[in-house]
Amino acid sequence: MNNADIIRAHYQASDRGDLEGMLAPLAPDIRWTEAAGFPYAGTYVGPEAVAANVFGRIQQEWDGYRLAVDEVIDGGDVVVGIGTYSGTHKRTGRSFAARVAHVWRLEDGHVVAFEQFTDTEMVNRALRDWSSLHPQPHTTDRTLMNSRALTAAAVLLVGALALSGCSAPGSDGGSGSPIIVGSVNTISGPATFPEASQAAAAVFDAFNKAGGLNGRKIEYKKLDDKGDPATATASARELVGSDGAVALVGSASLIECELNAKYYEQEGILSIPGIGVDTGCFDSKNISPANVGPFNDLTLTLQYGSEVLGLNDICVLLEIAGSTRPTYQAAIDKWTKLTGKKPKYIDDTVPYGASDYTPYIVKARQQGCKALAINPVEPDAIGQVKAANAQGWNDVTWLYLTSVYSENFAKAVDNAGAGIYVPAEFYPFTEENDINKEWRDLMAANNIPLTAFSQGGYLAATHFIEVLKTIKGDVTRESVTAALRKMKPIDNPMIGTPYTFGVNNTAGWPIELKSGTHTWQKVADDWFRFEG
Repeated sequence: MNNADIIRAHYQASDRGDLEGMLAPLAPDIRWTEAAGFPYAGTYVGPEAVAANVFGRIQQEWDGYRLAVDEVIDGGDVVVGIGTYSGTHKRTGRSFAARVAHVWRLEDGHVVAFEQFTDTEMVNRALRDWSSLHPQPHTTDRTLMNSRALTAAAVLLVGALALSGCSAPGSDGGSGSPIIVGSVNTISGPATFPEASQAAAAVFDAFNKAGGLNGRKIEYKKLDDKGDPATATASARELVGSDGAVALVGSASLIECELNAKYYEQEGILSIPGIGVDTGCFDSKNISPANVGPFNDLTLTLQYGSEVLGLNDICVLLEIAGSTRPTYQAAIDKWTKLTGKKPKYIDDTVPYGASDYTPYIVKARQQGCKALAINPVEPDAIGQVKAANAQGWNDVTWLYLTSVYSENFAKAVDNAGAGIYVPAEFYPFTEENDINKEWRDLMAANNIPLTAFSQGGYLAATHFIEVLKTIKGDVTRESVTAALRKMKPIDNPMIGTPYTFGVNNTAGWPIELKSGTHTWQKVADDWFRFEG
């Protein structure tokens, strides 16, 4: 029984009302997350907590509550279930139907993490009394899940037709046809990366204006996954199965690598994300990002703190998304192997998007931490620094990742404690010199923000074009894949490790933000790197 079959068995047990069967595949330490805004929102650890706080409450509060599963998408260690919830609330007598996607993460045949994405407004309407109801605009993006799920089914059919001998559009490799290149991005939602694909598009537009590849132009298609698993899987299948893309280039998504890695392997297509974020971006043989990534970046910031700054009592605070906890632990273990040092304290309960980080900062201070290595997104980092300021903790050193390296962050921070340090994944974008000149000029000409994200998209596209030029004969998915597999390393002063598909970048350029400056500064004359 493969992982997809395990999840199908869970759904079948649900249809039977078999609680024991539903809980059977759950690991003892499963982290089960119900969507924010859902009546049972929260993260529950362990099968008993799931049974009591989710399944038990559903049974008590609803009549005829069920999930009709439309599709189970097999992504190997990640499985996605798409369907429709329905039921009638016992107190209000109101019924509902809402589209839903479940993301299941499995290890050794057991579910270690579950996350629910659904149209919570449709559910909550059923909980309201008739007397309190007023017409309200329904603005949630989750209503798009229905059409995206249908799109996924359609493109899967296209893929089946292709296997049976019918070519998908754009896959013929003809001398006059455009070269289809795609990307899956989180462009809208709570945490977005629009600059990466924008920068890649600007590179391809400039290439086309210069004549393209012997007259053939690149047609670049970038889709928005909205941070939604159903949309991310459907987008990949649209680009690969329907559009016949020869490669994916410049993507920047919170979730798509892990969800789509196995599909890319099945279809024989390679991806060069501009910004790799989730674990799947760095452990798939078909995905090789242009950036260092958060996991190697954590090792770099820890090593810089202990070996260059000479810091002791370094504590690690982690914001965990999905199944990234083991990979972050591996990054910490790598630092320990390289230096012989260990964190004084680790807190992996720090939430994304918290309104107040004071409890986590106070606890770290009580543990005797002198420096904090943290992996947040920019708004969270601002909240963490301000929480320390409010507590009068002014001698703490902050060891952050490239995710906080922005001019907005610098402007928002007045008191940086003993200093905020980041190992920038690319040559610092705030530096104006010949190294960044071509990138800066192209971004300025296209009104694209100067950020590390746009650096990543720019580099992914330029790397791809360099490899494209080496292809003799037709440009097809097969010839592009072969060229990337055997490519020679590409040197570029904007990166510390020459780019080769399948080889991780392990270099960052140290930068610092000091109190009262509101400006990032280089604190080294060369790349800081680790081996291994």
